[in-house]
Amino acid sequence: MNEDKPAFEEEIIPLRNEIDGIDSRILSLLAKRQAQVEKVVRLKKKYHMPVYHPAREEDLISKLRASAEKAGLEPDFLEDLYRVILRQSRVEQTDKMAHKGVRPGASILIIGGAGQMGGFLHPCLKSPGMRSGF
Repeated sequence: MNEDKPAFEEEIIPLRNEIDGIDSRILSLLAKRQAQVEKVVRLKKKYHMPVYHPAREEDLISKLRASAEKAGLEPDFLEDLYRVILRQSRVEQTDKMAHKGVRPGASILIIGGAGQMGGFLHPCLKSPGMRSGF
């Protein structure tokens, strides 16, 4: 048995606790970022602006790469990380900006609903909370 193991365990615990605290703060910051993104979505909806703004994203990535290098971090790693964050942000923005054709819980009348066209349309139009029946 390695006699250094108890000393290692004693020394690593506070370091791991610090890393866990940092991870918790990162999660909190991502949640705050998402709250700001939701405000941006409302503004984009109000002014009918598109979700994706490629120039803004590329400018942000360039600034982050430069900041990463100054901080002693690998710029490619930071770029990869932020591309994931930005992609998720676009996905959520796109979902929130989507115009829903039918409000939740609404009924849809399909004329000739029991026929071939009704049989085709019924599964396409059915969503959770929507009443259906022939």
